[in-house]
Amino acid sequence: MFGYPGSYQTSPSGITPTGTITGSYVDAATFQYHGFLLARNGTFTTFDVPVPGSQTSPLAINPAGESTG
Repeated sequence: MFGYPGSYQTSPSGITPTGTITGSYVDAATFQYHGFLLARNGTFTTFDVPVPGSQTSPLAINPAGESTG
């Protein structure tokens, strides 16, 4: 099963040719959306849009690993 640790819901939305996955997850404690990158080695990296009150939900990732959404 695939899921961001401590999440209520995890939604992958894109993958690079080298296997890096991007998507969003809902934090189980705050019910806020956050973006993530998942490396092939299983390491998660979280990121958020730097706008207060915004929800982060990446939709795609390019071969260079740049996520958008």
